[in-house]
Amino acid sequence: SIRLAAGEYRESVQCRLASGVRLSGAGRDGAARSTVIAPAAWDFRGEGVNDNLAGYVVRVENVADVTIDGIAFRGVDHRANGAVAVHGAQRVTLRELSISDFRYTGLRVSASSAIDAQSIRIVNSGYEWPPGASTQFPSGGSVGNLGISNVSDALFAHLEIRSDALRGYGIKGAGWTRVRLLHSEFDLHPFQSWMGPGPGNFDLEIHGGHAELVEIAHNTFRQTISLMGGNEARYQRVPYSLHVHHNLFDQKSNAYGIEVGTDKMVVDHNRFRNTWTALQNYGDASTRIGDLTVAHNVAENLSMRLVGLKGRVENLRVFGNTVLLGPGGGQSYLVTLGSNNGSRNWLIANNIVVGSSANAAGNRQLVTVYNGGGAPRDVQVRNNLLHDVAAAITTGAAVD
Repeated sequence: SIRLAAGEYRESVQCRLASGVRLSGAGRDGAARSTVIAPAAWDFRGEGVNDNLAGYVVRVENVADVTIDGIAFRGVDHRANGAVAVHGAQRVTLRELSISDFRYTGLRVSASSAIDAQSIRIVNSGYEWPPGASTQFPSGGSVGNLGISNVSDALFAHLEIRSDALRGYGIKGAGWTRVRLLHSEFDLHPFQSWMGPGPGNFDLEIHGGHAELVEIAHNTFRQTISLMGGNEARYQRVPYSLHVHHNLFDQKSNAYGIEVGTDKMVVDHNRFRNTWTALQNYGDASTRIGDLTVAHNVAENLSMRLVGLKGRVENLRVFGNTVLLGPGGGQSYLVTLGSNNGSRNWLIANNIVVGSSANAAGNRQLVTVYNGGGAPRDVQVRNNLLHDVAAAITTGAAVD
């Protein structure tokens, strides 16, 4: 054990922990806290979007059975990359940490397993680059204050991630297996640089890789979460890829709640409010989503629809939802479908849907298909309670 008494520790070099080490402070809050400050001589800003592990104050790499707890980490003018980097490690416990003012990713966990990360606050520690600054994303973009990639058997709980400036997404992730994100709160700056500075930051983005047996529950989100794990054969062997449940989506920029793009997603028992669409897919005629369940959610003050889909969607189940649609978008739909391209096997049942009489009658339908194409095949619509919404599926084609 390495124990830090209360006070400030101004580092000059990186700390690399060996297996079996516990690094403990007196606490992250209050007068009697232990604060570790990044080396003042470090400056990784010239590396652009490169994530150099040498720029993290504490490095936990290729080791096992490590604990870090009760410490506040602070950067200096956003020059150090991050507070803690965990890479190639197993059985790592991170508790009661405060991380602020880092450049790239305040806490990075990659290529690791058996992670227990709880009661961690991260403030203004993500990377935001201006449009055109990156060859990887020519229009600009963000990374996360917390980065999680290629991680399995992990718990991230009771997190608080905040930003009051253009300091990146909340969490940036890829390649999650048996990962749980629970009881966390996000309050990020509502603007980001993707496609030019503008509204629409992400509290969470899983983009690329896979997301298998991932649970996202009991969190408060104020910006969009993007869940794009794609089509993977492995999802057919498990009950779900991502299970999103019992979260509050209270949008501060009137964006959409969840971007969906992964097979075998289950979204249930969430509350959505102050958004134009609860679930949105931005695919095209070549995009396919298999097995999407949207059930027992409450959505209020939606200006357009509960579920917006653009690609082919097979095995869609929308049931038991209570949806209050507002007049802001001039539309009142439960589900919209873009280019049909073979969508089939839909169940829409036991929903309560309240439309807005302020919208034109032609824009108050249960399901609508646009951009041409016929209705999805094998559709069952039953036992829905509708007010100011027509039960018809407006496609101009017969429904089996």
